[in-house]
Amino acid sequence: MLLGLVTEETAPAEAEGWYTRVVATRPQNLGARLGLARARVRRGDREAAIAEYYAVLAIAPDNADAYRALGDLYRDQGNEPAARAHYEMAVRFQPGMADAIARAQGAGRSAAAPAGFDAR
Repeated sequence: MLLGLVTEETAPAEAEGWYTRVVATRPQNLGARLGLARARVRRGDREAAIAEYYAVLAIAPDNADAYRALGDLYRDQGNEPAARAHYEMAVRFQPGMADAIARAQGAGRSAAAPAGFDAR
């Protein structure tokens, strides 16, 4: 895992290899799965990154970081409705995620909080 973190920014393909090894032996390791998704984004394989973020959500359906990252990926693809929906979920599970709110607003929302957001 540490080798993946060390190489993630400078050598994403190498980081992907390290994270893949961890996931192969510990498929429930959220840190490795999130790192693997980030490495895939850096490598330009956005579809594989999206699949990996959904694998994170299958393990931890309340993972705000995965929702925020998916929102970013969908926004970059021009899929504003999907981006908004994922940003809203990120905020639902981590209300203090101000950057996700800003991204949701940037994805076409002008309200102070995402539609349907209830901090209860």
